Amino acid sequence: MPARTHPGDAARDRRDRGHNRVVTFRRSAPSNRTYIDDVAKAIPADPTIGMLAATHAGFRAVFETLGLDYVCAGHLSLDDAARGAGVDPSRVRAALQRVADQDGGPNWLDRPLRELIDHLDREHHQLLRNSVFQTAVLLDEALGRHGDACVGPLRHDFRLFSEQLLQHIEHEEVSLFPIAVALDEAWSKGEPLLADMAKVRLLVGDLVLQEATLAQRLDAVVTRRAAIEEKDDVECKRILKNIDSIIVHVHAYLNLENQIVFPRVLALSEQEGEHESRHDRRRTPTSGAPSVA
Repeated sequence: MPARTHPGDAARDRRDRGHNRVVTFRRSAPSNRTYIDDVAKAIPADPTIGMLAATHAGFRAVFETLGLDYVCAGHLSLDDAARGAGVDPSRVRAALQRVADQDGGPNWLDRPLRELIDHLDREHHQLLRNSVFQTAVLLDEALGRHGDACVGPLRHDFRLFSEQLLQHIEHEEVSLFPIAVALDEAWSKGEPLLADMAKVRLLVGDLVLQEATLAQRLDAVVTRRAAIEEKDDVECKRILKNIDSIIVHVHAYLNLENQIVFPRVLALSEQEGEHESRHDRRRTPTSGAPSVA
């Protein structure tokens, strides 16, 4: 059997159906330490802002602080993303250099998908479920205190966002994550990748489309939150704090999905498809038995 190429070791393009663009998945170095050292010396314009965010938690914090979009605009270079947000790229680079030597958490490019998916569930999904519920309760209480004109639009848009978010989380936890783990572990053991690869690719595409809707509904919540920002009210301050936390966690987990989980699953499916094509070509046209030639 021909040697397999790890799906994280080479550049791979995929079509992002939600935004109709090609996103490149590129592993820039075999180890996180080497990669972060290189970034600290001179952060290049070549890595996309999405990939930079996926390699170091501190980088994501910098992008959040400076208001740079590393999720929907994750395909852009660092400089282009900075200019698009009206921020001087040199300011962003200086901020990244200051945090590059700090502990940025695991480099998920080097870790099995099971570990990354466990992290997504433990550190993001569970927290988001709890935060969404708490915020919905607070918004109901604020509605009675401040009236529909003030809180009603935010409460409405937050409900739409919450429904989309929880649907997306459940869909990937039930449908994609078990397949992703099975494929990754089978590859690591040199075993056949037993899955309907066409359905796997359709599933990833469906989740990407869901993310596009999720991003739109989150934008609506961000816009509506301005209605309560001036309220000198403990309840409203808790709502704003919860929304800010939700935004950060949604950005972080979508970034890790888009930059690592989805591309790796697609790369595995493409690799197995190539293997199946080679296997089919070796069959005789009559019996279908494997050729011994």
